[in-house]
Amino acid sequence: MFKKPVVLSAVIVLAASASMADISDTCLIGTWVPAPGAFAEQFAASSGMGDVEISGEVHMVFTPVGGQYLLNGMVIKIQQPGMPPMAVAMNGEGAFVGEAEGGAFSFTMGAFNYAAEATIDMGGSPMVMDIPFTDEMAPMGGGAQGRYACSATTLSFDVEGREGKMVDSWVRQ
Repeated sequence: MFKKPVVLSAVIVLAASASMADISDTCLIGTWVPAPGAFAEQFAASSGMGDVEISGEVHMVFTPVGGQYLLNGMVIKIQQPGMPPMAVAMNGEGAFVGEAEGGAFSFTMGAFNYAAEATIDMGGSPMVMDIPFTDEMAPMGGGAQGRYACSATTLSFDVEGREGKMVDSWVRQ
């Protein structure tokens, strides 16, 4: 799919039955990518981390029904004061269903298969460990609902009580 070793790729394709999901607002239909810097800024603010760098590509594609979220080579580099540098790599996919209409949305993550691995630089000797991926760690893990604003070029989400579960600011690709 992508040839770079460090690629952040997330594709959301809503594709469940119409009885399970209804993306009525046609403004959402299409392909979106995070606004420049939005993902790293939001992750750093919501997690209380120090310097955060997120590299690669993210895509969110809406259709009228259902969805899939793909992570391909997502790498988050974190540098907290007084701590060794850490990089977390994630890959996998997950399906979700939901509704979006009139500025309100509700999405629920269904079955997913994600893998996460952390690499910590311990004075030049990297330590690598697998991170068990739980529902709460998944994009939209535990569900996400709130308000959204959509225009021809921008899409923003205001997630109720679940900050950090979705990238807030997107631009149409």
